[in-house]
Amino acid sequence: MLMACGYAPAKTVMEIESGFDGRFRPGRWSPVFVTVKSDSPRTAIVELRVPNASASAMTIRQAIGVGIEQQKYVLYAPLSMLYDPLRATLIDAETGKLLAQWPESDREDIDRGGQQVGFMIVTAGRAPLLQSYRRTAAQGSTIVSHQRYSLLPTTAIGYDSIDILYLNNPEWDRLTTDQQWAMIAWAKAGGTILLYPGAEVVPDDAPLAQVLPCTIGTPSVQTLTPEQLKQLSLPKRFESIAVRGLMPNKGSQFISLPNDLPRAISGRVGLGQIVVTPIDIGTLQFNDANVLEKFVGTFIDAIVKSPDKPENSYNYYDADITAAHAALNRIGDIPNTGGFGFSYIALVVGGLMLIVGPIDWLVLKKLGKQPWTWATTIGWIGVFTCGALYAGHLLRSGDLHFRSIQLIDQSNDRVIATEDIALIYAPKSADYQITSDPTTWWQPVPNGQRYSNNALTLPIRTEQTYRGNMPDAMWIDVWNWRFLRGTRYVDQPPIVQCNLTYDSVTQTVSGTITNTSDSSLSAIQLRIADASIEIDGAIQPKESHTIKGKFVKPSETNSDDNYSFPRGNAYYGNTPDTSYETIFRLSPSRANAADRLLREGGIVMYAQIDQPNSDVSITNPSAVVEHRALLRVLVQPVIKN
Repeated sequence: MLMACGYAPAKTVMEIESGFDGRFRPGRWSPVFVTVKSDSPRTAIVELRVPNASASAMTIRQAIGVGIEQQKYVLYAPLSMLYDPLRATLIDAETGKLLAQWPESDREDIDRGGQQVGFMIVTAGRAPLLQSYRRTAAQGSTIVSHQRYSLLPTTAIGYDSIDILYLNNPEWDRLTTDQQWAMIAWAKAGGTILLYPGAEVVPDDAPLAQVLPCTIGTPSVQTLTPEQLKQLSLPKRFESIAVRGLMPNKGSQFISLPNDLPRAISGRVGLGQIVVTPIDIGTLQFNDANVLEKFVGTFIDAIVKSPDKPENSYNYYDADITAAHAALNRIGDIPNTGGFGFSYIALVVGGLMLIVGPIDWLVLKKLGKQPWTWATTIGWIGVFTCGALYAGHLLRSGDLHFRSIQLIDQSNDRVIATEDIALIYAPKSADYQITSDPTTWWQPVPNGQRYSNNALTLPIRTEQTYRGNMPDAMWIDVWNWRFLRGTRYVDQPPIVQCNLTYDSVTQTVSGTITNTSDSSLSAIQLRIADASIEIDGAIQPKESHTIKGKFVKPSETNSDDNYSFPRGNAYYGNTPDTSYETIFRLSPSRANAADRLLREGGIVMYAQIDQPNSDVSITNPSAVVEHRALLRVLVQPVIKN
């Protein structure tokens, strides 16, 4: 007797978690955790479809292994809050068969970013801290999220959403070397690490130990007076608190805590900072929630002032859009790409109406062939359409153009980050591919366009590894443009060396600027908080320039060049603002770090790099290629008076 055997296909399950416990900064790179499990082991491709504030939607691909045991992988994506939310699919790498998708149904409720915030603190340690701390400003909130050690990013781009990373009494053997180096690279690019070392010994070989602003001393206990307990609204059980001794390194600064508590120590690392606190502020339990907000808020403001009006869900791309437009205005002057004006369209349509209408009718009537009207009409439409397209080809096709502009950030004696914007103009419909250093994280350039229909978006596919996010070949229709933006964290030798002395009374600067690169520097400008000074001419490779002059406020000069103070928002204004300051706001964290340095009495140097070398290229050898580069250097001068 034969028995029917049923076949049940292997079941695969996929779950998605985005951000830090569901929280992320809009438009900034954040971790996306993909949890998978299957009845049958296999190799699969996970695809994340990420909306963007542009006409493009990015699909991020990564190869993963799926097994019978639950496994968790991490990808990174610039999450947003647009109409079309994050979606994910899992595809069999061998057969191309769809294994799973998230969400499983379009009818399911999808988190569209209700937890997006304007200021974020992420804690990591032995227990969640500051979970009850909330600080609401006019247009956003400060949110605290706790993250397990295993979920902390191992690449610097993963910390892009964070303002402060609070390592509280960390278990050093659970913090990997890759995680610590990623934290340091992120801090150098403008991030802030807050560390309470706890009672354990900080390992000498820990990467973080090499960049601390102080030497960690021995633990002790401090007894608080009844008056301190009352002013801090602390229960009596906090009468004795654990204190870790801290000995400042040269160049570090003290940060006072309220009510004469032991002081924290801060030190710069690149554009950012590392702050070590001798007490565990996260474990203090106040009797009054208002005291908690004031105590923690005062301490945070002493480290890095949180914005009075954080980015909200409606305008969080404005700064990026303005900066991107300013950069594109510098490289977008491509010849022979004029558009079709209304007069051209009106002329073609009018000519078609005249030929198909009275002329065609009169000619056919004279020939006695009026029934042929249906055939001649179709023929004339075809002739005019082909002619219009050919005329457009002659007028607009031109050459394939590939241009890029690189924004380079240097802090004192090291280059710590770069930002590239790449532009492709396609003279014909074809595939085009950008190549670059594999550690670059590419995404579409935001331009302010919102969408809600998948059919209206331009797809950009990328392949992601733990090192970077690289674009695949992109199909670009004839006479169209494509813009991409790439972020890279680096640690490279300086392009310039600045030895400057600043007199704060007379607002004069003196010293030397040495160009250590192989390209000349021009359009050089020095900035302080409210004034600037421009340097005539260029500094040739391997040469030094001696400077001595007075900073001039904008009201004291009639300068109208592109290197003066910004003239307003380029996105909403009539005149595009291509000033240095506006363009470099493409990276908010590094721009905020520059603002902070200026408030503290530092100097920012801007320059244009002439004929720069770039590793960003296009695979098509016939492209007309042009690269530009701008430099920003954060300088700590010797202060007089």
